[in-house]
Amino acid sequence: MSDTLGSDARRTLRGSIANYVAALFQLAVFLFHILATRIFGKTAYGAYIFAWSIVEMGCKVGIVGMDKGMLREVAVARARGDPEAEVRTIASGLKTVFVVSLGVVGTLWVLAAHQDEPEYRNTLLALAPLVLSWSIALTLVSATMATGTMRYNLAVRGVAEPTLMIAMLIVSGALFGSAGGAGVALSHLSASLLTVLLATWALTRRFDGRAVLRGIASRSWESSLLRFCAPIMPAELLNQAIYRLDIVFLGVFLGEPAAVAEYGACVLLAGTVSSVRYAFDPILSPLAAECATRNDIQRLASNLARMTRWVLALSTPIFIAFVVFGDLLLGLWGPAYPEARGPLVVLACAHLVNAVLGLHQWPVVMSGRSRLDLVNNVAGFAVIVGLNLLLIPRYGLLGAAVATLSGNLAFRVLQVVEVRSIFRVNAFGRRLGRTALAGLVSLAIQVGIRAGAPHPGWGTFALSTLAGLAVSLGLTLVGGRDPEDRALWATLTRRRSTQD
Repeated sequence: MSDTLGSDARRTLRGSIANYVAALFQLAVFLFHILATRIFGKTAYGAYIFAWSIVEMGCKVGIVGMDKGMLREVAVARARGDPEAEVRTIASGLKTVFVVSLGVVGTLWVLAAHQDEPEYRNTLLALAPLVLSWSIALTLVSATMATGTMRYNLAVRGVAEPTLMIAMLIVSGALFGSAGGAGVALSHLSASLLTVLLATWALTRRFDGRAVLRGIASRSWESSLLRFCAPIMPAELLNQAIYRLDIVFLGVFLGEPAAVAEYGACVLLAGTVSSVRYAFDPILSPLAAECATRNDIQRLASNLARMTRWVLALSTPIFIAFVVFGDLLLGLWGPAYPEARGPLVVLACAHLVNAVLGLHQWPVVMSGRSRLDLVNNVAGFAVIVGLNLLLIPRYGLLGAAVATLSGNLAFRVLQVVEVRSIFRVNAFGRRLGRTALAGLVSLAIQVGIRAGAPHPGWGTFALSTLAGLAVSLGLTLVGGRDPEDRALWATLTRRRSTQD
């Protein structure tokens, strides 16, 4: 068992590093958003954020849960040594995604035609086809990740996609600088179409491309995949709504693209706190499916606790940066954006909850209880809809952020309770408490540095961040590492000394 857990730790480190690097490259998307508001203007950027929030929810319908389906069903087929089932799974997923996404695109076009605000209408019309390209690309990349290989996710979604978005934005600005939000949307769509080509190439590196094409042309469908994914789609849609419905409500209630632009910048920044956890999702999800199949609860508990601890350690510095220097970071978008610092702090709290508690989703979903996950998301959705309707008319952007935090907290706590009830495990313990304490001390120090600086700027930001990281790392090392972390560190240092 100890050898298995040590192997899991090494696998987690390798995979999460690749995915985390991909997430870091995704930070280039910040440049896309900053350039979008600088090139096309604040109103156009607000219209793009409004349309993107609707399209992003449409993407969760279009993909029909097939990204999760690939991670589970392809991994199960590989564990059985059944390559034909792998191909059938991929082909069935792609056919399903294509048909459903086309329906979603048509629905969004109808919705766009009924928008009273011309800027919203034109932007949504231009961006709607992204549902099809995004869903196909993610399905293809998820199939490669199910094999335990994360480098294609890094290359395609981590490096190529944000680079293409920036390049196409610059081209669109030069050609259609007066197109408003539709110009931003067309640049995003163009980059997504090119990403599909790269994702197709990635799939052929891990699977027989011709066999997949034959599977797509056949009339056969992998029934187990469809049964698994059927309840995931509404759950994923509701989950996405928890993080995007606030923008839609703001656009409807306030009717001001400029206000939506400010809130959109907050949403984009705060989402990077959750991006740390997303680096671990493709690692834990197939592993949880394997543990559930073999009823290996000890292995599941060990990996859940370790990954949650690592997520907390990596996401806390990002969270602290937004709490202490949120106004400085929002200023990158423009001089009026720092006024939204309060909503940014609340949204950062929501994403910290999502990051730390979110891994509890996978034991529930990957053990075949996807309907239970749907119930969780319904509960969170109900909370966020009710609070958005109540708080946005009174408190505007801050009310929307509080609604998001509350809805997210509701369904994440439900997942923690369910994992505890079903498997008798959770991620909490003294080691996680030490990591949290180190983060709190780091936060206090950085708040003190900011308060003591007469004119806090980027120099203060750099000094504060470095000091906080040093203190957090020092406290973590003093507290000690768990046996698996020590074994992993010993393995890494032995390899390094051998290479030297």
